Amino acid sequence: MPTFAGGKVERWVHDEKTGESKKVEEILPVGDVGLMRYLGYTVKYPVVAQELGVQGRVIVSFIVDVDGSITDVKVLKSADPSLDKEAVRAIKAMPKWNPGMQDGKPVRVQYSVPVTFRM
Repeated sequence: MPTFAGGKVERWVHDEKTGESKKVEEILPVGDVGLMRYLGYTVKYPVVAQELGVQGRVIVSFIVDVDGSITDVKVLKSADPSLDKEAVRAIKAMPKWNPGMQDGKPVRVQYSVPVTFRM
């Protein structure tokens, strides 16, 4: 099976003491923990969905190619068009993965990830 390869992500952090926000860089771990952190930092709840109170889980499928790149991103289970669009955007923006291996050689593997939108 392929694995999320980790990597760097930039995010804004608010300092309660100073009242200022600053951009910080975080190194994400390899595997599911890193993937969940990546999605947590990258997925932005669409304003229109927030205003309408729309929530749900979008299941996104994609191919991890032999070079670790993400291709063929598709929504398998839709929650709402605005949520689907944001989930696909975040998945397409992911850094490369460690590809799946078979008999010591990298292979293309289909992978699915749930992206949950909850208020």
